[in-house]
Amino acid sequence: MNPDAGAQVGPLLNQTGVLVTGGLFTVQLDFGDVFDGTALWLKIAVQCAGDPSYTDLSPRQPLTAAPYALYALHAPPGPSGPPAPPARPALKAPLAPQGNRSGWPFGSHRT
Repeated sequence: MNPDAGAQVGPLLNQTGVLVTGGLFTVQLDFGDVFDGTALWLKIAVQCAGDPSYTDLSPRQPLTAAPYALYALHAPPGPSGPPAPPARPALKAPLAPQGNRSGWPFGSHRT
């Protein structure tokens, strides 16, 4: 696949006021629902304050599989696992003495 060929997919995004430190910057991008398994590349253009136009950065950057994790939010349900075992009733100690020689429930003691 040629990253310089092909048509634009998704909207044109314009981020302004991006902080650049040491030539690096980070932005959040949302292209909508365009990830369908087709190989995609990201074209990035920058414009510094006072520049008359944008400058394309080269080469275009491949979009990796990480965005496909978004598919899980909309995917049909997969196979289910084995059923959960039935819940066990909670053990409750009686509040009043009963039933043994000490007058207290079995397994308990006075403090």
